[in-house]
Amino acid sequence: MMNGPLRVVMSGDLVALPVLATCIGSLVRHSARERVEVDVYTRAAALPDDVETDGLRVHFRRPPRAVECNLGRLPSEMFDRLWVMEDRQEWDRCLVWDWDMVAVGGVDAMYDVEMAGRYGAYVVSPKGATYLGNKWVKRGAWAREMPGVEQVYFRFGGVMNLDECRRGKIMERMLVWAHGGSTEQALLASAMEGNYAPLETKFNALPAIEEIPEDVRVLHFFGTKKPWIYPNVAGGDLWAREATTWGELRKMAGQAGSLTS
Repeated sequence: MMNGPLRVVMSGDLVALPVLATCIGSLVRHSARERVEVDVYTRAAALPDDVETDGLRVHFRRPPRAVECNLGRLPSEMFDRLWVMEDRQEWDRCLVWDWDMVAVGGVDAMYDVEMAGRYGAYVVSPKGATYLGNKWVKRGAWAREMPGVEQVYFRFGGVMNLDECRRGKIMERMLVWAHGGSTEQALLASAMEGNYAPLETKFNALPAIEEIPEDVRVLHFFGTKKPWIYPNVAGGDLWAREATTWGELRKMAGQAGSLTS
């Protein structure tokens, strides 16, 4: 495909916002596209200044409404990034990025994956750990009226087919069930009912529970031990290699596409 910018959506509270510079910097380094466009949804009292150069645009925006759908340690703000389906009508697809994800290899093949007729593309979770009829139902993320319990769960951090999501009224379906608690991930998985394309593990590898693939492209530091706090965690050296501040990000913004792998 390789046409147009690499488009990404994230959510960030006051804890996550400093870390997002590393997430974004890694994407700039590991995309061959000439421009990276990022929307960051935040409920912070004051919006940070946008970043705008030839190679990078980072736009901070507020969600049109706050959906309180948190479950346990997962904040409600994580839902906010899913408003991209309505707010960015001109986008046909985007990466959905968690604040503890970092690109360590080329991500364009992930972004350009074939998704015809599907709502997105994600790495399938291990069946024994996060199967929809198992752990997440027991935790309360799956309300009884929500469909899709028989579907295999997926790792968040993937590609959204925004055109298809709008045609399938995915946001409308999620909002019907959001009042019951749940998580943004369970809501999206339920609304999609398994209609997503599988990605290879290298595009969302979890070093906390599995060996890091030799050809890894994206690391996801799932769990409580984050590499910016506990540098000795598995894969922490790769996070440190990509570590970026907002000041550095503004300086490197014109270099999008200069580093690829």
